[in-house]
Amino acid sequence: MRKRYILGAAIMGLLIFCSGCGRDSKKSNEEGIAYYEAENYTQALIRFNQAITQKGTVGEYYTNRGMTYLMMGAYDDAERDFQSSLQLDGDTMQVHRGMGILYMAREEYEAAIAEFDQAIALTGTAVGSLDFDILQHKADAQVLMKDYNGAVETYSTLIQLEVATSENYMRRGILYLKGGSAYLQYALEDFDFALEKEENVYEGYQDIYDILMDYGYETEAAAYVERALALDAVAPEDYFEKGKLYFSIKEYVLASHQFEIAAAQGISQAEYYLACCAEKQGDYQTAEEIYQRLMVDPAFQTAESYNQLGACMVQDGQYTEAEIHFQEALALDDGTMEPYILWNEAIMYEKQERFEEAYEVMLRYGDKYTLGARERKKLAYLRTRC
Repeated sequence: MRKRYILGAAIMGLLIFCSGCGRDSKKSNEEGIAYYEAENYTQALIRFNQAITQKGTVGEYYTNRGMTYLMMGAYDDAERDFQSSLQLDGDTMQVHRGMGILYMAREEYEAAIAEFDQAIALTGTAVGSLDFDILQHKADAQVLMKDYNGAVETYSTLIQLEVATSENYMRRGILYLKGGSAYLQYALEDFDFALEKEENVYEGYQDIYDILMDYGYETEAAAYVERALALDAVAPEDYFEKGKLYFSIKEYVLASHQFEIAAAQGISQAEYYLACCAEKQGDYQTAEEIYQRLMVDPAFQTAESYNQLGACMVQDGQYTEAEIHFQEALALDDGTMEPYILWNEAIMYEKQERFEEAYEVMLRYGDKYTLGARERKKLAYLRTRC
C-alpha cells in the first residue's frame, strides 16, 4: 500500500514537473527572443539552451537557437538545429527562412533562393512583415548570384505588396541600371518614385546623383542636382544637405556658403565640411585650424578626421605632426580609411625625399588593395628614386 502511494506520488511529481517544465521552457524561450532582438546572442543562446533542456520536443526552440548560432557564425550548429526543428515540427516558414539565410552565409545562393521560395509558399494568404523580410532576403540572394532580372521581379512583388518604400524603389532602379542604357528610363522613374517617399529629399537627390555618376550617366546626374538645388532651404539641415550637393559638383565657394549658414544654426558637421572646402581650395591653414578646433569634441576624433588633418599638415610642411596624425588615423580605422591614409602617408614621405619609406608604404598599399592608374604611376616613380 505504501509502495503504491509512493509510486503515485512519484508519477504526480513527474507530471507536475513536466507541466512546470513547459511553462519554464516558454519563459526561457521568450527571454531568449528578447536577448536575440537586443543582439545579445551569448545570453540568447543560454536561454534557448535552457528552453531545450526544459522541453526538447518543441521545434520552435531549435529554430530560435539555430538563428542564434547563425548570427554567431556557427553555421554547422545552426544547420543541425534547423534539421531538428524540421523533424519535430515539419515544414515551417521560420525554419526555411533560417535555412535560406544560412545558405546565403555560405554563398550557396541557388539553395538559399529555393529555401526562401519554400518559406514564401508556407506563408498562407495573410501577408505580414516576415513575408517582406523573406522576399528581401531572396532579392539579396538573386543580386549576389547576378540574377538581376529575377531580383527586379522580387522587388516588383515587394512594391505591389505595398512595401513601396524609397529603399525598394532605389534598389530596383539600380538593378535597371545594371541592364544598360535600354533600361535607364525605368531606373529614372523608380528614382523619382523613391524621392516622393524619401524623408530627407536632399539626401535622396545626393544618393541618386552618386549612383548615376557611378554608372556613367553624368548628364542625368547633373539634372538631379539642379532639381535639388532649385529647392528652397528652410531648416538648418536643408542648408547642410544643399552644401553637400554643391560639394559633390566641386562648387566649393557655393558649398561653403551653405555650410556657413548651417554651422551658424548649430549643425556641427557643417564645420567639418567647411574645412574640407578650404582644403579643396588650397587654404590648408584654415582647414587645419578648423580640424583642430573640431577634434576637441570626441565625436570628431575619427580616422577620417585625423587623416584629413594629417593631409593638411603635409601640404603645410608640418611633417612630424602629420605622421603622428596618420598613425592615430590607422589606430582608429575599421579598414575603410586605410587606403586613403596610406596614400597620404606616401605623399608625406615623398615630399621629405624619404623615397624608400614612401615606396614601402605604396608596396603595403599594393599588397592589400587594387592599384589604380594613379597608384601604379606613383609606385613606378618611387621605384626609380630608391
